[in-house]
Amino acid sequence: MGFSLAEKNEKSSREFLIFAPLLKLKKNTMKLCIVGAILCWLSATSIAQKNTFSKDEHKKIQTFIQQISAVYNNQAQADTTENPLLRLSEIRIFEIWTHKKNEYWLSIGWYQPDFPEQPMGEKIFHIKSIRKDTFELDCYSWTDPSNSSYLLQWKEKHPYKKKKLEHLTNDGCQNYVVKNSSGGYELKTLKDQVCAFNNPMAPFDGLFFHFIFDPTGQKMDIYDKNYKAGKVLFHYLNTPMLMRKTTPVKSNNLEEKKQEQATDDGRLKRGDKPEAFVVEDVLGNTISLRKILKKNKVLLVFLRHAWCPVCNYRTHELIGNYNALKEAGYEVVVVYESSKKSLLPYVEDHDLPYFVIADPQRELYKAFKVEFSSEKMLKSRTNTKMLTHYKKGMELFGDRQYAKEKGEEKSSIIPADFIINKDRTLETVYYGEYIGDHLPVKELLEGAGSSSGHEIRNRF
Repeated sequence: MGFSLAEKNEKSSREFLIFAPLLKLKKNTMKLCIVGAILCWLSATSIAQKNTFSKDEHKKIQTFIQQISAVYNNQAQADTTENPLLRLSEIRIFEIWTHKKNEYWLSIGWYQPDFPEQPMGEKIFHIKSIRKDTFELDCYSWTDPSNSSYLLQWKEKHPYKKKKLEHLTNDGCQNYVVKNSSGGYELKTLKDQVCAFNNPMAPFDGLFFHFIFDPTGQKMDIYDKNYKAGKVLFHYLNTPMLMRKTTPVKSNNLEEKKQEQATDDGRLKRGDKPEAFVVEDVLGNTISLRKILKKNKVLLVFLRHAWCPVCNYRTHELIGNYNALKEAGYEVVVVYESSKKSLLPYVEDHDLPYFVIADPQRELYKAFKVEFSSEKMLKSRTNTKMLTHYKKGMELFGDRQYAKEKGEEKSSIIPADFIINKDRTLETVYYGEYIGDHLPVKELLEGAGSSSGHEIRNRF
């Protein structure tokens, strides 16, 4: 496809997660969509790797992906500035699991800068060769667009807000597939509808759609989950697509780049003496580490923002175990990236019993070498524990919503926990490997009174 990207070696193809580029979509254009991300990934993958597609098969798959563009590229939408898809800014694609012969498993998500915790779409693509000239693709959804608060907010502001949400969450604008009362599927035709989510079919049983593609043909058939029975639900004709070479997006935040580089090395370790900080908590009280340590050990926890669902899960975990932690000799101090203004309503709503510090300038994060890593942010997307904590954290929010201040959504902070002894030495150092990776409370309680401590603990 004209791309000139470096080959990966054979060893890298067997790693758990291999490739995580960020592809930038310019505002007000749909010329480059998720299909472009897949093509870019395929071009970056060595075509000569063992147990993967051959060069000839790669060409056929590229043709196959161009056919898929009929699903993801609706030219009529390109000029519709009110369509939220046109405000898309990032496509993230990376390989998950190991290679199987003639198969690829890809995780693909597309996100908006203002809503990093609520992707507009996130799916698993499974591409494989089934016959000499025939390939298939299964697409599985990880998110339910009907639960996206962004789409709901957009729908309320849009002239089409009176239309049913399911009309806004299916692609095609003129055609989409629904499940009828008898359990079968039927094609619906709509006119003058707005597409807010690029998905050709209503979700069912986790499988969004299935393609069978013969590169000698001019159409691509979408089958239902019982595609082996041969029931064709939908036809897409070949749609030409304008492609352009892209490069991974790099952060323009110089300060965050410096922080990422600084935390690659020089992490704190057991036995180190951190800064004896004196700060003000969100309620205006002075917090002195030295004074607290006169009576108790300190469990110092670094989280992200008040609106972060995964952090909300950890917050409630600490709330539920606060009395037990106190009895075990710990004083709990939690640091959030949020400002006092945005953090105070959260503290009041949830009646947080421990010390809460707002550190939007990240002074304490820097002092304790808390990690900034966009790569680990991406890895978090495939971590089952993180996804579970995200879901539970959202449930714990209930009807409450907390504002995101400008710039907060770009944070790449990975959480960290520290146990500080009364002599101010670090007994335990725990740097997370993904969002939500914390020192388990159970281990804190079981290890209370022990001086053995833990070295840096990572779980991914």
